[in-house]
Amino acid sequence: MNDATETIHERFEEDHGQLHALLGRIDWARPEEARAAFEAFALRLDRHIAWEEEVLFPVSLRALPGLDRRAVAALEEEHLRLRARLARTREALRAGDPAAGALGRELAAALAVHGAEEERTLYPACDARLPPAEQRRVLDVIRAGENGV
Repeated sequence: MNDATETIHERFEEDHGQLHALLGRIDWARPEEARAAFEAFALRLDRHIAWEEEVLFPVSLRALPGLDRRAVAALEEEHLRLRARLARTREALRAGDPAAGALGRELAAALAVHGAEEERTLYPACDARLPPAEQRRVLDVIRAGENGV
């Protein structure tokens, strides 16, 4: 996608796809490899959540007066639940618990539901209603952060 024409929805949806691909490639039957792959996924998920909580949500709440603060708070609560699932899966992997694979699949399912909600509601609202300068600001922060992870 051309940086000049990329939308918030497209960028975050692409990142969701990359997160799902990383998580989907984990071979849970090979614990050593699974731990390393899971940590790579966890770093990317942390980065994605930070982009939303530190950049997208504050910009959206400030620039979109009609945005339902409860909806954003609900997304933040889901982030907390996703982080808790992430921690449980990480601990299971570290302990060699055979349940790690099932926990990873549950995390993937929860992440898919959460991402679909954002893609259905928040991202389209941002593209439709955020002023162009605010959209560029969000995308510029994301592009700058992509170089790190």
